[in-house]
Amino acid sequence: MRALYIMVLALFLCIDGYSQKKKKGTSFIVSTSFNFHEKPDSYLLSREYVREFEDAELTFETPVSGTFIIEEGLNKYKVENIRQLPHQSFSFGFAFQKINKNNYFHELHFTKSSFMKSNYTDKYIVTDTLGNKAMASYGFVNKNASIGMRYEFGKYMMTSDQKIRAGISTGLIVNFFHENHIPNSPSSFGIRGSSLSLGFSLIPSAQIKITEHVSIEAKAVPILFWGEIGAIRFQNPNIFPTHQRINNKSFEPSFKWSGAIMLKYTVRAPNSMDRKRR
Repeated sequence: MRALYIMVLALFLCIDGYSQKKKKGTSFIVSTSFNFHEKPDSYLLSREYVREFEDAELTFETPVSGTFIIEEGLNKYKVENIRQLPHQSFSFGFAFQKINKNNYFHELHFTKSSFMKSNYTDKYIVTDTLGNKAMASYGFVNKNASIGMRYEFGKYMMTSDQKIRAGISTGLIVNFFHENHIPNSPSSFGIRGSSLSLGFSLIPSAQIKITEHVSIEAKAVPILFWGEIGAIRFQNPNIFPTHQRINNKSFEPSFKWSGAIMLKYTVRAPNSMDRKRR
């Protein structure tokens, strides 16, 4: 993650340096943030499939003879899976912001990035009457990763010379999640899944200037999620390959709250001549 931070910062500085002559009065700011995320809704995945069956029944007319009846047909199966993704209520992030001389800004905010691993194991020891022991274990290893990003375009109502200033922006939110459920017993089967969700937000903010280069900003982020695309694969060889994968495409809107408190540092500020031109 540190390497990603350095690479994005270097790219932003290169682009900013290239356009410096054309964009006098531009400020470049880096931030670290403490973020809050409301718990997402669980979602339902369902699949349907049909299997042929052939059952044999004997109906005896007399004790020594009978009629042999074979029943054939199709069974229709519907399987529903309710998934609740692991949730991270609080996270640390970082952001890069560019503000032009008219106080319009672009901001790229990495709101969360987590990589977690958990283990669960039950061990059973069975002793028979002869004293022989047999041991079995059941459990799983669960690995999941989540990444959240937000792009904002907005405007501050006052200049950076003010002690307190407010801002408003629109945001595009992208969240990605991946999970790998690995059982440690031969009688269980693994599950792999991932999802990508998109949302929009109208974000009010308030900023307090601490020093010439340091400020604190608070943001309220109401998010309207309008789409989610994902898939889950059940690694069960007893199921046909076409039935192992469940695709989820949901375009039902949902509303969630988020927020951020950001510590901001101004890497480059307009010089005095640029301020006088404003």
